[in-house]
Amino acid sequence: AKLDQAALQNTLSTLSSLSAHGFADKLDAVKAGLDKPQGAITVTLEGGKSLKVELGSKTKTGRYLRIVGNKQIFEVQTYTAKALLKRPIDLKDKSMLSFDKAKVRSFTLTKRVAAASDSVVLTRDAKDSKVWFGAAPQSPKKRKVASTKKLEEALDALSKLKADHFAQAPAEALGITPASWTVTLDLDDGKKLLLTVGDKVKEQCKAVQVAGNPDLFMVRKYALDRILLEPKNYK
Repeated sequence: AKLDQAALQNTLSTLSSLSAHGFADKLDAVKAGLDKPQGAITVTLEGGKSLKVELGSKTKTGRYLRIVGNKQIFEVQTYTAKALLKRPIDLKDKSMLSFDKAKVRSFTLTKRVAAASDSVVLTRDAKDSKVWFGAAPQSPKKRKVASTKKLEEALDALSKLKADHFAQAPAEALGITPASWTVTLDLDDGKKLLLTVGDKVKEQCKAVQVAGNPDLFMVRKYALDRILLEPKNYK
């Protein structure tokens, strides 16, 4: 998988300048949670030398840490531990979509409200790519020229959409089954992109799934708010 270079460099930078916040001289590995570490990072240097760092239990201000081969148990601050204690998926690139905005033929937005839903379907005119028509799914023949400014802004936001991080909770706990919003794009080449968005806000993010992708993304709410306008505001 493509890597998130910024996340990787942040981890390497933290390791290369690692400093202890304190020393746990009176604790053994078991009491420090280092008999079963919460996570570990191994770095191989030029020449073949390896360094391995293990992270143990939480403290009031951080976590216990040790360097394998060194009996000393250290304490590092919370922000340092957080930078080091990554899941492998956390270093994966967080880009979500890849498409050419000019090749989008239709845009469908559906908002679920209780047991009902509100939708809008916007279709690009075959003769003039700058003109979009809006119609309710129930009456596609009743077309009206749609406001393109908000739509173009939404498509631009979608084409650049990136996750803040990957979810650690299951989809059900994040309100994505059933989804509170769905966004569908139909492209010139027949390809279809489908996004489903949860209704739970966690750490200022909402869960998003992209059809065909097993990852569960957490996306900043403000980024989604540029796309998830009330359907009537696109007509």
